[in-house]
Amino acid sequence: IYRLQISLSNPQNGWIELAVNTTEDVFKEAVSFTPIDFILELAKALSLAMQGVDGVAVASCEPFSYELTFSEMRATNMTLFQIVKYPDWKKNRKSACVVLSFQATKLGIVLPFWRALRSLEGRISATEYCEAMRRDFPSSCLQRLSQLVSDQRL
Repeated sequence: IYRLQISLSNPQNGWIELAVNTTEDVFKEAVSFTPIDFILELAKALSLAMQGVDGVAVASCEPFSYELTFSEMRATNMTLFQIVKYPDWKKNRKSACVVLSFQATKLGIVLPFWRALRSLEGRISATEYCEAMRRDFPSSCLQRLSQLVSDQRL
């Protein structure tokens, strides 16, 4: 069985480490709080994926940037998750390269991310998160995702 494992470190000084493990690949990168709120983008992209709409979250890793994409593959009823690396912010498709690709059911992809976000929210207070990331934790966005996940699991 192919499994996806996601972890998010406790944020420090505007950085949070994202780790993505599959049976074949490991991706680990420290994501900056600026210029994009990655955690908010991630929660939104996952909510879109739960609704069968393609979602993208951009991670700024200075100087690189990554796009985490979630795309529904209608023919197979599976979801494709990819991490695409760009050498800078210009996001020129010619210089892009896919560093991780994984496909599974919608829940097979969204649940590990959702668990990592819930774990992060549970481990660190809103104040600590705000001090570390210089912005609020996207609790309302995560609540919406939690609702979509529970609706789908029933």
